[in-house]
Amino acid sequence: MSPIRCCALAVVCLTMSAFPGLAEEKELTNTVLPIAISAWIPCAAGGAGEWVTLAGNVHTVVSGQVNPNDVVILRTHVNPQQVTGVGTSTGTTYQGNGVTRFSITLDSNPEPPVDYTYVNNFRVIGAGPDNNLSVKHDIHITVNGDGTVAVSIEKIRITCQ
Repeated sequence: MSPIRCCALAVVCLTMSAFPGLAEEKELTNTVLPIAISAWIPCAAGGAGEWVTLAGNVHTVVSGQVNPNDVVILRTHVNPQQVTGVGTSTGTTYQGNGVTRFSITLDSNPEPPVDYTYVNNFRVIGAGPDNNLSVKHDIHITVNGDGTVAVSIEKIRITCQ
């Protein structure tokens, strides 16, 4: 396991064990965040490339549980919703799809606030051949001492596949 992944797993464990009242799995946050980006798509328009403006929402659900033995379970589910775009030179329509899930079970007992970041991946599919994209963005989750959860989207990256 890479050091980065190991650290991310430790942070998740710390996040959930800070709230021992979660004996049964509970939804901690259910957030819909807008996403709007313009990107140069070099594989579009038969390889000539074009600008595509994408807009819609990213839906994030985080749930968690801490059992009596301080075993921490955290589940995250992320998916694009109504993410669409249009190529500015060809008018090609693009749609975002996919889902990212993360689940972890660990032991720990830290103090909040705790931060957790992971990468969400989804695809943007263009009509016709060679118009498919890989979209990656980092999700940053902070669990505060009062139990509130904040979610933000950072570092959006788009590449052709």
